[in-house]
Amino acid sequence: MSKTSAPDALVEPEEMPEVSKQSKVILKKVKTVTKESHDIEQGLKTWEESLKSSLESDRPEQVVVDHWKALQYLNKMQAKVIHNEEAEKRGDAVDETLKVMKKSVSILTHFPSRAATPVVAKKSSSGDSKASSSPKTSPKGTEADAKASSSSASSSAASSAAPASPSKKRPAVLKLSDLTFAKDDPLDKIVEFDGKPVKHLSKGEEFENFGRNLKNRPAVTFEPQTRTGVCNVVKWAVANGKRVRAAGYRHTWSSIYGEDNEVMLSMIPAKVATSKSYTPVTKTKTQEDALAFVTFLREENGYAYVRIGASTTNDQFRLWALENHWTIPMSVDLVEITFGGSTQPMTHGTGIKNGTMADLITEVEFVNANGELQIVNSEQKLRAAAGALGVLGIITAMTMKLQKLTHAKMRPYKTAAMLGIPPPLTATGKPDCRIPKQLDCGASQAQLLGAQKTFESQIANEFYNEYFWFPFQAQAFVNCWNDDGDPAESKPLSQCTALMQDVQATLGDSVNKVLGFFQGNGKFMTQFVTMAAMSVLPDLSGAKKPEVTPVIEAFYFRRGLHNMTMWDMELTIPVPGRADKPDKPDWSIINRAWWDAINLIYDYAAQDKYPVRLGLAMHIVSDSHMYMAPENGNKNTTSKLHKTFGSLTINISTVPQTPEPLWFEFCQALADKWHSYTYPTDPQTRLNTRAHWVKQWEMMTYDGVPLAEHYRKVAYKDRIAEFTTQLKAIATAGKFDYKVMRKTFGNPLLDSILWPKKS
Repeated sequence: MSKTSAPDALVEPEEMPEVSKQSKVILKKVKTVTKESHDIEQGLKTWEESLKSSLESDRPEQVVVDHWKALQYLNKMQAKVIHNEEAEKRGDAVDETLKVMKKSVSILTHFPSRAATPVVAKKSSSGDSKASSSPKTSPKGTEADAKASSSSASSSAASSAAPASPSKKRPAVLKLSDLTFAKDDPLDKIVEFDGKPVKHLSKGEEFENFGRNLKNRPAVTFEPQTRTGVCNVVKWAVANGKRVRAAGYRHTWSSIYGEDNEVMLSMIPAKVATSKSYTPVTKTKTQEDALAFVTFLREENGYAYVRIGASTTNDQFRLWALENHWTIPMSVDLVEITFGGSTQPMTHGTGIKNGTMADLITEVEFVNANGELQIVNSEQKLRAAAGALGVLGIITAMTMKLQKLTHAKMRPYKTAAMLGIPPPLTATGKPDCRIPKQLDCGASQAQLLGAQKTFESQIANEFYNEYFWFPFQAQAFVNCWNDDGDPAESKPLSQCTALMQDVQATLGDSVNKVLGFFQGNGKFMTQFVTMAAMSVLPDLSGAKKPEVTPVIEAFYFRRGLHNMTMWDMELTIPVPGRADKPDKPDWSIINRAWWDAINLIYDYAAQDKYPVRLGLAMHIVSDSHMYMAPENGNKNTTSKLHKTFGSLTINISTVPQTPEPLWFEFCQALADKWHSYTYPTDPQTRLNTRAHWVKQWEMMTYDGVPLAEHYRKVAYKDRIAEFTTQLKAIATAGKFDYKVMRKTFGNPLLDSILWPKKS
């Protein structure tokens, strides 16, 4: 392949090998084993053995292609088993062959099958939901709703758990435990609400994140189940001079976890966090002092205020939302993430009207440096506490403002890459950047202008926006929708579909590991992975009617991402005002950033390098009130030269089998391009582009300066001062030592940004 990066010399990677007769042989063998054993897992085992034994051939690429049909068969059989179970419950006729396969409804793991999704109550003719027909009846609060207790400690915990109205003030600080600790006190002294010791892993057991790019060995990893347990862990840690950091499902790629020989709090059991998951924890705890619960507090001005435990997962909340008809207006696209894990680092969903998850919070409850429970609900302090990156303390619960459950009218589609997200255009409709010849669909100027008009309408007006492109695929995937679907036509995502997607991701992860055995330059792997990723996405462009589903389901329509390990880098770019009309957003910055990434991928391919082996994903969101959010300040309509109208987020992802130096090199090259953008109204001033805190960014630089240093000195300079001022005010209110807080809940990376050592 040519080594030049000139556009005319770009060479499209070779076509996928054709499926050979061997494919039918493999498929037949897997089918036979599966049917004779009545066990899908046996079929998968046969498939894996065949694949590994065949990879010694001269054409490993052909081997994987030949095994693809058998993989699809196993996937379909898995889906049919679950569908069959649902039919049996309804009393419908079932396939006897599939019926006996029930024992294998969880390929590759032994988790039980996914709990059935509740059916959303249909609206009556008056338009009111049956679940909320009486204004005096509050929605169900799940199994974790507090029960009265005769003990004074229980009464105190219950009184702090569910304020009836905003007029009833909760105590700012609540002492849940009278225990005190001395250095070297035994771990069994650290107890939960019920007096039993807090569970912990073996001392020195290794911690590893989801992306498998970070590891450390804590002195001890605790798995608390109650707020009391968290309070006691913090007290013990302070007494022993240990730092404390928390983690949930570990979907963070940057070094904001704990460190060697310190204390790790696993807010969900470590085995759940690190396993392939077809069944995220769906039951919340029954203890009134629990960390996983959803409790309705009140309805006010058309919104609901709901208290949510920090260990509550998106899947737990999804089930509650479907039953109670209230929802968050956006979310990350995983059901396997906790609310503490999504709010503290200020993760985002999508939609130009939405900020971050932390912006939905109206009250934060956390364990402070004294090991006491503290409440923060003032507006200014919340701007620090709701998105504190864990340095304030251990979050145990939050109150969030929810909207009524609406219904997404989904019609995702695939289209030519040039038409899904057009390249930046001149006024006459000509591309204002080069187009890789493999993606040039021959669109006319009129078609491109029309596509740009559609694109701008989607991001400016629709409730939800999402765009994907997978390297070397001719099409892009567009998923934009409004939430005005008819409730009478709405259906939740079926249990069968959800499980099928889980399995697809697990099988994909297995294939990636096998492909990693013959690394080469990654060309075939990239083609195979991106082809497979594009093939499983839906295309409803030809459907007569859109699919209607509750918005809480639409957020998570692509299940199984937790089962495919990946690496991820994401930057957030402000959308500036136009040069000719500063009061209007310059949406072309989005087109330019998107196509700069695509062109760079093709430039690397021309050098026989393949650093991006999954794809690009893009969302347009609003700004954020959180001091430390990368979206903070990205909606500034008062400045004359530096107006902004929202935030563009693009993340690039690859598989862990990608050589790390190549991945880092590409990330830096792309960051250099994205960091170079300036205000159209002030070409001498760059946009304040910043990384998503949880993605991979600390290895990159800004004009040669490490990003952590750039964030401290430039990008967050003013925000850090405001952030730390509010942290000090919270410390004063809670009567704890600010320096002890820094020492206990910080970590090296965050220390270097927030509290650098004086030179």
